[in-house]
Amino acid sequence: MSWTIIIQSRPDAPGNPAFTALRLAGAAVADGETVCLFLVEGALQLALKTPEIEDERLQAQRDMLCEFIELGMSVQACGMCLTRECKSEGDLLPGVEKGSMKTLVASIRQSEKVLTF
Repeated sequence: MSWTIIIQSRPDAPGNPAFTALRLAGAAVADGETVCLFLVEGALQLALKTPEIEDERLQAQRDMLCEFIELGMSVQACGMCLTRECKSEGDLLPGVEKGSMKTLVASIRQSEKVLTF
């Protein structure tokens, strides 16, 4: 089964929805599911390189994202949001790809489950 998980919440949002989404993605992959993460709006912070992170919660979430990428999970960042947040794709963590609404639609079309956090 394939899943698309759209994360739009900031990593520091009340209630930790981004962290919950990442935990769910990891559990799904561990259970044999194929997962595509699509980061949009505030969740884009997870995919950006920064020299030093002082927020432990953000660092933990970014570490999880890096582990998922190493395991082969597809992670895309919204291209429109990228143009507002950073100057180039070089500002993204290795393995995070620039995505678009068109690539998101394709992922949703192929998925059996779509979740938004």
